[in-house]
Amino acid sequence: MLGSRGPCYRCLITFPVHENVLHYKTTQCIFDQEMSLEKCSQLMSADTTMHTLFRKEALPVPCPIEAPMNFTYQTSQGICSSRTSHLHRCAQYDRLALHYQACPEIPNRESAIWQMECIGSWQSFGAFYFAARVGYSAGEQYRCFIHDKQGSSGRIGESADAGCQELNHIGAAATTLHYRQDSPVHSGCEFPENMYGEKSRNWESMLLGTYHRMYHGSWISSVKGRNDTVWTCLQQFATDDTEHFTYRTYVTKGCKVGYQCVRFHMRKPHIVHVEYGEISASESFADCSEFPIESRDTLILHGSKEACPIGGKHYSASCPMPILQVGCQSKYSMTLIRDCLYPDGGDDMTCVANFKHEGNDFIIARDSLSRQLFCMSEFLAKTSSILCFQTYISDRINLLRVYDRVSCEDVSVNSATPFLSLNFSSSVRHFLSVVTPECHHD
Repeated sequence: MLGSRGPCYRCLITFPVHENVLHYKTTQCIFDQEMSLEKCSQLMSADTTMHTLFRKEALPVPCPIEAPMNFTYQTSQGICSSRTSHLHRCAQYDRLALHYQACPEIPNRESAIWQMECIGSWQSFGAFYFAARVGYSAGEQYRCFIHDKQGSSGRIGESADAGCQELNHIGAAATTLHYRQDSPVHSGCEFPENMYGEKSRNWESMLLGTYHRMYHGSWISSVKGRNDTVWTCLQQFATDDTEHFTYRTYVTKGCKVGYQCVRFHMRKPHIVHVEYGEISASESFADCSEFPIESRDTLILHGSKEACPIGGKHYSASCPMPILQVGCQSKYSMTLIRDCLYPDGGDDMTCVANFKHEGNDFIIARDSLSRQLFCMSEFLAKTSSILCFQTYISDRINLLRVYDRVSCEDVSVNSATPFLSLNFSSSVRHFLSVVTPECHHD
């Protein structure tokens, strides 16, 4: 550094405690043209302030503390011992949630939920430390922690800021958690065997586009490889029906935990409708045989393919060319023209599944380009999903309705607003019978 008094030197010593965490000490600006490393070592004293640097966008690592746990906490304003707070893992296993209770002993202290994502841990002079991103996604901060474990209980001390200067012993922490370990939730039943089989299977949500995998008593939903929701099977409700299964589950959705009733309807080996109850924070309810449905979804076994059940060319009165062709390239193919002015811009799709339900015939197809799922229904009031086609048919197609992000079953489609509607003419040029791949039915 160059100042008005000439060159300025700073002595710097670093302590890399983890690949994502770096401690360092530095002196003030020194104006000495004869500065050397030997002089620096003499100027750096033991009480020089320690600073901390954190690697930006560091990948998370497992936190060196066990969840779940309950705790009371202490700050500079007082000790909260009359209320019990708790800590648990989020759906993303490397993220923790701390639920702080409001306390009458500490004025102006409100209840809050803080998330913690660890980025490194280390030991120093017999003490155990770790660093984490804490807070909310809109305002995360870095903090250092010191951990004093004693069997199934212990203390966790948090630094006042990202500098971590004062945190050289547990008594110097700005906030201290006094914790005890809780018993983790274990599965008490198993989800439908054909949802996982001998090997784990991927199921795709038509409502949200998430992927689902089941492992006997555990069920995980993920987005781009990151867990979104985790269910643990607690209780199955007995029934003689082999197509409908009802469960009480413990669910972690993001960083929210609770209990939820879930029901599976097995339409085909690769098609499952799911009904979800609301998530309750209380374990008081135990009967899921009947429950109010909060949401519905359709899960499709990833990689499934099935022959299209209808074939032929279907026309619109305003278009001289067919706007829907089924089975013309192969028994799995379907082509939809949304705009007659751009016939080359049609959507090529592959039939994934078809099934009957409540008197309606449903077809699920995947767009070959976007990989998005569509659901068509082939009778009066027919439907779709992730984009959902509803087709009104007597003995020929009259109307095609498209629904965006709707589960592929009657209740969801009937309560949704169509994203797109296409009218077909009543011309005898419409054919619903299965035809040859060449589709010569003009």
